[in-house]
Amino acid sequence: EEKKDVVGEFGLWADGLALSEDVENAPLLHAVKVEEDRGLKPTLETITATIHKQKGQPIGIECCHKVDRKGVFVRNTLSGTPAWETSLRRGMRIESINGVDFSESNVDEVTSFLNELDEGDLAIVANVDRRHHFARKVARNQAPSSKHRQDSRSMPGPPPGVDEPGVWGTNTYFGNQTCTDGALCCFFGGLVAGVICCCIEHDKRQVYKTQDFLYDRDGNLIGRVGKCNFVEEHDPSTINREEQTRACNIASFVSVTSVVIYFIMRLYQQGLV
Repeated sequence: EEKKDVVGEFGLWADGLALSEDVENAPLLHAVKVEEDRGLKPTLETITATIHKQKGQPIGIECCHKVDRKGVFVRNTLSGTPAWETSLRRGMRIESINGVDFSESNVDEVTSFLNELDEGDLAIVANVDRRHHFARKVARNQAPSSKHRQDSRSMPGPPPGVDEPGVWGTNTYFGNQTCTDGALCCFFGGLVAGVICCCIEHDKRQVYKTQDFLYDRDGNLIGRVGKCNFVEEHDPSTINREEQTRACNIASFVSVTSVVIYFIMRLYQQGLV
């Protein structure tokens, strides 16, 4: 039961706000639970700060509280005020002031109590919750390696609005062109122009390929799949050079064939064939 309470209450970050126990934080909470089971418990310290309050002057503590949780937390201590000279710091939970229990109070109750005091010494007891430091340490220990993060990025889910299974890749070295475009370029500009048109990288958009269509990262339809202009992305930092070379070879073959056909047609027109 003690461990359950520790996990349930953990999460007072330096700004005094509690970490919500939702699905997003569940793995981190589980990691903290595991570390606690191994005997690595976070600490919860208590300090007593004495502040001399002068009549008509603020002591310099800004407090906050959560609507769905009891307790008042120090949000800030103003520079140059009596509170600044003490050990009260952001994120601490106020337990009592001059023996009056405020562990389950709100900001209004604490403010009203302080306003009723004219002057004198205030003994403020606060909890220093070190568990947020512990949680961050656990999070760093649980963080995946750079290789794991790279593999995770290389296999994202489909883009928004696309339900079909597919793979991510790069729409590159042809862009929206096809082998026919390369052949036409070769026909009008010569063999060199055709090869350049086929092999130069026109576009490097990351795309999602289903069986028949290509989509961009936002789920917008780019068009039907062109076998020559898609490189499956096994690693986001590299391009599948084998696929690129194969596509360029196909385009070059089409370009050369177009040149041959062009010259045959010219010879035929001149009656030489």
